[in-house]
Amino acid sequence: MVDCIVVYVGFGFVLPMSIPWSFDLAINYSAATLLRTETGHIYDPQALRYANDHYIGVSKAHDLLYKNTFSSYINPPTTAIMLVPLSLLPFTVARIVFLLLNHILYLASIALCLRMLASAPDSPAGRVVVSSALLWSPATVSFFHGQMDASILFALTMALREALRARDSRAGAWIAAAAAIKVTPILALGFFAARRRWSALLGAAVALTLCVVAEAAIVGPSTLGYFATHVLPVVSKGSAFFENQSLLAMMYRLVDFASTPSWNAPRPALFSLDAMPDHPAVRLVWATLSLSMFAITMVLVARASLERPAVAATAFGAFILVAVLVGAISWDHYMTWTLVLVVAIVVDWFETKWLSRRRFWVLFSTAVFLMVCPVVAQFFATFGMLLLLALGWSRLWNAQGVSSRKRSWPRAWLVGALTRLARKRSGGARPLPPTPPSRTLETLPYTRLQKPWPL
Repeated sequence: MVDCIVVYVGFGFVLPMSIPWSFDLAINYSAATLLRTETGHIYDPQALRYANDHYIGVSKAHDLLYKNTFSSYINPPTTAIMLVPLSLLPFTVARIVFLLLNHILYLASIALCLRMLASAPDSPAGRVVVSSALLWSPATVSFFHGQMDASILFALTMALREALRARDSRAGAWIAAAAAIKVTPILALGFFAARRRWSALLGAAVALTLCVVAEAAIVGPSTLGYFATHVLPVVSKGSAFFENQSLLAMMYRLVDFASTPSWNAPRPALFSLDAMPDHPAVRLVWATLSLSMFAITMVLVARASLERPAVAATAFGAFILVAVLVGAISWDHYMTWTLVLVVAIVVDWFETKWLSRRRFWVLFSTAVFLMVCPVVAQFFATFGMLLLLALGWSRLWNAQGVSSRKRSWPRAWLVGALTRLARKRSGGARPLPPTPPSRTLETLPYTRLQKPWPL
């Protein structure tokens, strides 16, 4: 554990503070400064460069910013609004404050997950979870670049906490807060839709409506409309850049390799941040696979027995992982959100041993290695997430019970249709119930026949 703490401090604190620049934080800080000073449009690259030069300064990384789609501000206005208080501080001080806040939210999320699942940090499951969290490289990448993943993880963790307490409207509001920062966490509402807990969807709708109204009042309807009509369509095309770990990016890279005769040929698409051109066939396959993954998760969660908190957390975390996979853009630091599923799977296995020891640890370790190892994860993290999702699906399939199968409306509809068809073919008469056998001396249990009669 001490080694894990040393690695976490080195890569989470020392390394981010050793560089005078944080790409993503600089972009968001510049956008927040434009909002505060009202000197330009937050989606205007020239205005962002002006704010960067005057409030942050010119560095060696200056020429890398504001030149293409993904090196400019492409988030909803929520991120810039949240960072307006930090823009009052000098950038060097704001970096320190923001890094400390990220660490607090990250560690609080892990501690809250363990507490919800009644697992102590010094238990076997707690040690595995804490070690994994301290060595989780997507989180350290998020700290390095100054991203908002710790805030999203905390919001999703709070949504799970409210869901376990049957406060669904509050859970929906927390999911809406996460979706206001990055759009794809909205798919976590699939958990509540699968369980027919509609108040969560109502809470999310109310929270999102209030958020949109507040953003329109702060940044103006034109800025909000520009994001919806210009920025979002371009970002939704995705990118084949090697740091994008979405299912669509993996398919882009496979098509790029397959279309080039030589495997040693240069791959400009892997190192370009520009949005990809239209690939209708690839996007059709991606959309089909994404809908299939979401539908399978819906069915498994609807049929599973979620009386145990760890199983419910696994079901909720599966939707978070699906949101990361099916998004057009899922940078490697987005995998920080999947820690909810990682914690749930580990705690649940230590409690129930639902899978054999060797099989579980081989699958789990392989998935984590593909997602966490810095060199391997750049090209194979998507496969690691798919393996982790398969492990979560296996647990949800294992958690199905007789009562949950009875609640499944597709099965009930199919059984009812077959019953009505059988009645129609038999002339509409209901079949008579079988006549119970008469309890004669020959049909009585053998033990009763052998019982001696009293004299």
